[in-house]
Amino acid sequence: MNILEKIQKLPVIGRKIMLWTLMIIVSIFLVWLWSKSFNKSLQGVKKEGLLDEFKISDFKEKLEKDLPKVEIPSNLRNFNQ
Repeated sequence: MNILEKIQKLPVIGRKIMLWTLMIIVSIFLVWLWSKSFNKSLQGVKKEGLLDEFKISDFKEKLEKDLPKVEIPSNLRNFNQ
């Protein structure tokens, strides 16, 4: 009798336990693999000059230039007072 036939002859609760156990083991392995890959990719990032690469000051200037100016009418300025 092969292993699939043995699993098929188990009661439903036994098959569910085997399924969830296998799912947990596979999930733990995938999270471990992902964390190892993520750690390796983080090591490749150079820390010096990271803010210069993102050019935050240029982004702020562009944001101020491109966003429309919103002015509140004078009759609504004192609305909550």
